[in-house]
Amino acid sequence: MVGEADCAKKTCCQTAKAVEEPASELCFQCRGQLSSYARISAVIDGQTRQFCCGSCKQTATHIERNHWSQFFARRRNSARLQQALTTPTGANPEGQWRLLDSPDVAAQYVSTSADGSRELWLDLPGMYCASCAWLIEQALSKMSASISTHIDVPRKQALITFQDPTLSLVAIVEALEKLGYRPAPVSLQQQSPDSQHDATVERRQALKRIAVAGLGMMQVMTYAVAMYFGNFQGIDPEFERFFTLLSMLIATLVVFYSGRMFFDNAWNDLRHGRMGMDVPIALAIGGAYFPSVYQTLFRTDGHVYFDSAVMFIFFLSLGRFVESTARHALTPAPIVVSKMLPQHIEVRRQSKGQWQPQIVNPQAILIEDRARLQGGEIVPFDAKIIAGSALLDESLLTGESAAVQRHAGDHILAGTQLLKGNIEVSASTPWRNSWIARIERMLRHGGQTDPQASDTLQEAARHFVAAVLIITLITGLIWWVIEPDRVFQIVLAMLVASCPCAFSLAAPLGVTAASQAMRTKGILMCNFAALNKLPEVNLWCFDKTGTLSKGSPSIAKVDVFGSWTTDQALAIGSALEENSEHVIARAFHAIDRHYDADAVQQFDGQGLSGRVAGERYFLGKPEWVIGQCDWRLTDQSRVRQLVSDREDTIVVLGSPTHAVAVFQIRDDLRVQAAPTIADLVGRKQQVMILSGDQPANVTAVAAAVGADQAQGGLLPQQKQEIVRRLQKTGAVVAMVGDGVNDAPVMSQADVSIAMSGGSELSKSQADFIILNERLSGLNKLQAIANKTKAITNQNLRWALTYNVIVLPLAAAGFLQPWIAALGMSLSSLLVVSNALRIAR
Repeated sequence: MVGEADCAKKTCCQTAKAVEEPASELCFQCRGQLSSYARISAVIDGQTRQFCCGSCKQTATHIERNHWSQFFARRRNSARLQQALTTPTGANPEGQWRLLDSPDVAAQYVSTSADGSRELWLDLPGMYCASCAWLIEQALSKMSASISTHIDVPRKQALITFQDPTLSLVAIVEALEKLGYRPAPVSLQQQSPDSQHDATVERRQALKRIAVAGLGMMQVMTYAVAMYFGNFQGIDPEFERFFTLLSMLIATLVVFYSGRMFFDNAWNDLRHGRMGMDVPIALAIGGAYFPSVYQTLFRTDGHVYFDSAVMFIFFLSLGRFVESTARHALTPAPIVVSKMLPQHIEVRRQSKGQWQPQIVNPQAILIEDRARLQGGEIVPFDAKIIAGSALLDESLLTGESAAVQRHAGDHILAGTQLLKGNIEVSASTPWRNSWIARIERMLRHGGQTDPQASDTLQEAARHFVAAVLIITLITGLIWWVIEPDRVFQIVLAMLVASCPCAFSLAAPLGVTAASQAMRTKGILMCNFAALNKLPEVNLWCFDKTGTLSKGSPSIAKVDVFGSWTTDQALAIGSALEENSEHVIARAFHAIDRHYDADAVQQFDGQGLSGRVAGERYFLGKPEWVIGQCDWRLTDQSRVRQLVSDREDTIVVLGSPTHAVAVFQIRDDLRVQAAPTIADLVGRKQQVMILSGDQPANVTAVAAAVGADQAQGGLLPQQKQEIVRRLQKTGAVVAMVGDGVNDAPVMSQADVSIAMSGGSELSKSQADFIILNERLSGLNKLQAIANKTKAITNQNLRWALTYNVIVLPLAAAGFLQPWIAALGMSLSSLLVVSNALRIAR
């Protein structure tokens, strides 16, 4: 008899593969087939269960006896979920996705943002072109006005965002299934963009189709050549009949195996009332194959086109394969370091007051988990160094090649490589909020096609296909009158030549290549629509603090009032600024905090207030603090005098009745600030500084960097209004900022750019994020945008020119069908190859 341990092992191996089936067919324990001759039963979990052997019964009884019966429920739910998520389309049409509406299951696939909106990522293997993206967007928009759909055609994925809490995930997925796709929800832990497996499977299937089509084409062409020469030199009718039958059999295999995807795509298009790019291709293949079959079986006096059908399929499949390979080359995993992270790490996690060692994967990290890292290792999660120091390489995240030294108290990011040193780190954020995860989400959003531009191009492509079909019909009728024997060949050539593949590829490939080019330069694209606007920008607006300056402020001088000491003033300021995201707050974060602040309130563009040690204080701009308090005139005069004597940023601390201190904050300008602005001015671009800092300080910075105009002392709403006024005069404005106060003006600007070290609010409004915080990235950014626009326009012009030239040639009878198929494939490859230049 098999031992209990062996049976348990057998159970573990088979349970992972099992799908819940009737108890009368499978053993309740190991899920193996039951014998029809001998069955063993026992009451488990309140029901009579069937077993294949005594060991399975003993194992199940042992589980029941130890009150582990929840094992069976978990196993059953796991099997049902596996079945629901892997059942092929159409195999279980009723309730196939029903488990996705379960809160526990939905939590694995749906993320919820701060504004309450939910996001669901879906893999869509059946999607093949931008027209599919249009169809999906149209179908889902009819379900609910709150649904926003972003389609990533190269990666065959869709991001579904929706606000309605009552909206069913089941309804969303089933709607896509009814469109003919095979949607598969992507779990949150699998959303690091690792599509290598899917790409490998797709590549293998494509190669099989090409191999069958290529071998079939060679064989059919051999028979076709024999029959061709037989027309001149004579051929026995039995041999001719034999060659024709063999050609039909081989062509049938090629058409229904290698060519099936063209028919599936065309049928899916027509079923939903649209003219996709595969409609004319399917008509051409079917038009060559089916009449030839009829001619072979029922008549013997006409011409057959089996050679044309298999050549169409071979050339088109080969072209699609090369095109797909190039597209995968343009769309690598957005963050290479995701694959470099260890699958499992050893951490120390606090449990019941003690630090316990545990083995977890980086995605399962909890805040305050601790780990020890040595030279050569990759930092597996966003963390704070609590002991030691190290030399770090952050180039994979920021594009900055120079190594940086980090010490205890510094924050480091997942994906950073430890070059030298030993450190102990404490996790500062869960994986979902880590910098890598956020970049991945922004890249996924940014890789989408501009909806308005995409709709315009796809609408044009659909009208073009419909127009070509009508023209082909008219041309066929004309040739029927002129020379009936040539009608078939000319119609086939026109159908193949008319496919707008190259036209549909031009824009999506352009943005994909641009995204990759920017990533190598340390720039993250978050909004494709802004890429089209960037070449039109003629006015650049900069925030000062944290943008033109380094964003690492320090307190240069402290002037105190009355009996207050410098240490007291710094301690109160540190308590008030503890949770502030403003750049100036960083000057106080390095100070040891002796107090805690409560009832802290932020006042946009002015400062903040809060209670420290039971007394209320105000910290911020001099005039704002003076206005909030009732000070003696001598204190007010002294504060104003100190402000007028300094060029650095001035922050004032005071209570409602007394002035406490004036802080002089110094933040040096970035080394690249002056050269970057000089380059913009040299290209006839206007440059303006919009800052909330003291006007005198802003004016001095403008003179130092060479800006045309500068305005200081501005509130966030005032910055926004200035940009709105400039836009009304015809200016196309790019705003570069990094602070909380920059979010309103960045949302107003035509193009918004944030520094990676800036506030989360500013980055949420940004179209582009400079990861390495080098202002020189602005010049690279605009250069890539200009190059993308030029090459995309080249591709569009080429695609249109090709169709304008080829269609008349096909209609005039100067183009053989197989040459049309080859030309169409080459035109698509030319568009792909040209787009690759953007990424260089």
